[in-house]
Amino acid sequence: FFLTAVAKKEPKKGDVHWMNSYTIGVDFGGGAAKATLLREDGTVVTTSQRAYPTYYPENGWAEHDPDGHYDALCYCIRTLFEKSGVAPDAVSALAISAGSQQAVYLDENDRPVRRAIYWSDNRGAAYAQDLWQKRRRTRTLPISETAR
Repeated sequence: FFLTAVAKKEPKKGDVHWMNSYTIGVDFGGGAAKATLLREDGTVVTTSQRAYPTYYPENGWAEHDPDGHYDALCYCIRTLFEKSGVAPDAVSALAISAGSQQAVYLDENDRPVRRAIYWSDNRGAAYAQDLWQKRRRTRTLPISETAR
């Protein structure tokens, strides 16, 4: 249903359809979403991409607009279908990846309440340094230590 809704079309006679033998991969990078439509054997059918901005509202801050990511996802998937002629119901899998995680806080209507803080944001640097200093003194978190 999601793919049909994003494509904004219902399958019709003449659409390419090979028993759900296609996969869509989408990667959210630092400045764009990139999508690839693949055949079952891994052959690339077509690709698309859509840029979105990183916002810097204050020095050291970095944010992404969740709606911008969603719009880019919809654009990329719709473009794959338009360029290839493949029907949405011919896709058996949708794989999504991103280089980092971003928390998106939603209101009671499932709408974002603010931009997502991007991984390169530094507003918590002083707090992280303070935690690191306390950790060194108390020897807490020895198993989960991943960076210094």
